[in-house]
Amino acid sequence: YRCQTCSTLTLKCRECCLKAHTSLHNHYIEELHNNCFSPITLASIGHVWYLGHEGEPCRVMPREEPGTWMDVDFDGQLEENGLHHHRMHCVEETYRSLLVIDSNGATEHNFHFCNCDSALSDIEQLMKERLFPSSYDKISTVFTFALLDDYLLESSECKTSALSFWAKVVRKTNDAFPSDVPNRYREFMRVARCWRHLQSQKRRGVGYSSTTIDNPISALYCAACPQPDINMPDGWRKDPRQWLYRRSITADGFFSADHLRAASKHNNSDVQLSDNEAYMTRWDQYEHHLNNAREYPMVCEISTCNNHRSVNSTQDTGNNQHKDRTGIGAACCARHGCIVPGCVVDFVTSGERQKYMDYSICKASSFNSNELQSLLIIYDVCCQWKKKFKHWLAANPTISLPPSILASGDITYAVGKFHLSAHIDECYAAHTLNYILGAGQIDGELMETVWGPLKGVVQTMRSMSLEHRREAMDQQFFNHNWKKLVSTVQTQVKRIKAAIAGFNDANSAFQQIGATLPPDIDLDEWREQERRAMTLRGEHLRIFDVCLDKGK
Repeated sequence: YRCQTCSTLTLKCRECCLKAHTSLHNHYIEELHNNCFSPITLASIGHVWYLGHEGEPCRVMPREEPGTWMDVDFDGQLEENGLHHHRMHCVEETYRSLLVIDSNGATEHNFHFCNCDSALSDIEQLMKERLFPSSYDKISTVFTFALLDDYLLESSECKTSALSFWAKVVRKTNDAFPSDVPNRYREFMRVARCWRHLQSQKRRGVGYSSTTIDNPISALYCAACPQPDINMPDGWRKDPRQWLYRRSITADGFFSADHLRAASKHNNSDVQLSDNEAYMTRWDQYEHHLNNAREYPMVCEISTCNNHRSVNSTQDTGNNQHKDRTGIGAACCARHGCIVPGCVVDFVTSGERQKYMDYSICKASSFNSNELQSLLIIYDVCCQWKKKFKHWLAANPTISLPPSILASGDITYAVGKFHLSAHIDECYAAHTLNYILGAGQIDGELMETVWGPLKGVVQTMRSMSLEHRREAMDQQFFNHNWKKLVSTVQTQVKRIKAAIAGFNDANSAFQQIGATLPPDIDLDEWREQERRAMTLRGEHLRIFDVCLDKGK
């Protein structure tokens, strides 16, 4: 015999092969027969997977009715205690055959459960061996923790669908005859969803205790953005430079993340595994908002800007009759691109309607922002959306901003630098990020970096149940934020170095230009005009308008 999984392909006899794989249960071996190697299972040569006694067989016979267990008797010399010299064999040993599915493939294994009076349940014994059963009654299939972790990583990073991942497992089991592999795709889908939920609960802080957890959020957020009582310095409330602690968010809609109405009909018995909130907002609260929110469609009044798709798409053209979700809306921190927990909303009807984005933006603005006094909202159609925003804040009790921000009135509206080119010239000075104190060199387009990778997986979510879709969405957003968090330090160091170099170059050029100006020009007066414009905004920003003499 030889093992295809071990580092060497040394030929071994049956006893040596069993001894070498005492704890290497998921290795794949081959048998030499007629000068050819053919794959066989460890169970076929007498391997038994012992549970409950650190790999040793339990000496207590099971109490089940005759016929429930199978008796296996191996030939060989016995010791005084009734065991073979090789500890893998036991006289009149009882075992159960289970299909074990690992990243390397699916194989049958013989399991010997502990039958002591103090023994754990069969499910607990399997869990201690890092095996997840596919059911809670009459277990016949188990999945390894390694396989489930591998699937979560592939679905998040490589955007692999469950069907493609299962096809890979089948081919690794038997590439020549995949139809001979037992079909456990349905069981895999169920277990993978449970595993995703358990990982989410672990992040939430749920352990062995059944007590209620104070934190209802099972999501990660940006470690660098200002959050009172979390990462703010002492005395920040008295700092006159409140723009340093401004909550800056970028909001956008994503129409590709739609959902087919037929999928909901076929999965109408599905349930959500958790009622806590991650990145997708809680549906019961959001549905209450949709049923009670008053709305003045942006398309109903004459636009003072160009003909934007986000505004016009709120009209129902009848092309979405087969969909019960036409997209999603979300917000992220404008500097680092982390999705704000609880702010991802579904578009139930056509377009980025005001009541959808109002809810998302208010949730993003209110997350861990108690006592913050400044808010920057970046949105592609901010010039039209902001007209009714404060009006609907007062008209709809289901949405609100932090009281400290409402009291200060320091709310700044902007348009991302890429989308700003699609606006009229008058929008530039009023909504560009270049003229906002403390905005730095952010581009306001980080939501596009979220939608890009998501395009590779939203097609597989169209036919899921709505509950399953929400859980899959949360997993994708968690993966996005996790990668942002682990790279925050390196990213910020690179940005600081680039900012210092950029400032030195710009300052040198500015000094050269200043030296060439006529002596009657007062630069201090220009600086004061700039300060007033960036502080008071509104009509004061018109000093930045560039007047072109057309036709000359």
